[in-house]
Amino acid sequence: MKKLSAKQGKTITLIAALAALLTAAGVLWANRPVPRRENGIELLDFPLGSKLQGYDVYDSQGRTLDISQISSTPTLLVFAMAQCGDCRAEFPSYRALLTLFNTKKFQVAFVWDDTVPQADLDKLHIPPSASYSAKGRYKFTDWVPSYYFVDGEDIITAQTKDLAEAALLLPESTVEPESFRQFSGGLPVLLGLDGCGSCKEAVEEMEAAYGDSFLYFLEGQEAVEEGSKKNVFADPHQLVAKAFGVDTFPASIRLDGAGGLLIE
Repeated sequence: MKKLSAKQGKTITLIAALAALLTAAGVLWANRPVPRRENGIELLDFPLGSKLQGYDVYDSQGRTLDISQISSTPTLLVFAMAQCGDCRAEFPSYRALLTLFNTKKFQVAFVWDDTVPQADLDKLHIPPSASYSAKGRYKFTDWVPSYYFVDGEDIITAQTKDLAEAALLLPESTVEPESFRQFSGGLPVLLGLDGCGSCKEAVEEMEAAYGDSFLYFLEGQEAVEEGSKKNVFADPHQLVAKAFGVDTFPASIRLDGAGGLLIE
């Protein structure tokens, strides 16, 4: 067998390196976001494992940011439309998502297809710092709402169009007292289940102690009955229970005299 010269060996090594580089470039090109158009608006979908980058969003001050600049920590990005019926149906859950799961280690942010008046976002307890707009230039998917989980390097690790599936992927959360205040306005919270006898007794006890000045969430309930009291809410995805690590009902959550969280 003829032995290769040093020069020939270097040439083969260089060719192999170039081939590997071309292969890697081909993989990146294949996984790039591919724009589609509908009525002149780009419809963008991002495959798992790709990097969420290269598209402009606008913050509450109108400044242009690449979407990768929204956060440097693991993040759940919610893509929604203010006039989308399915999105509006999830608005109550968005409040829980943002206030209870938005921590130093994990963030929740919203990207709207167009500019949404801050007054409307205030009703959802969504502050300007967590809300961005695509200004109607494109939609990120052809279905909203859509939920993208991205890691600290902006790599997409999961994507779903179902908030129930997204809820299962949420990390464990340690709710701080201030986050609880944002969520409940400082009012005590009772978690219960529909048809639970002890939960009904707990409601009566809360009413005796607080009148109507407490919030009652029916975990797993799709909707509350027509004519229900204003302080009764459905939580179809059990986001509140998950945020506080509650798996036994009824459960009450309130601030104690020292300003800490008390879960009973």
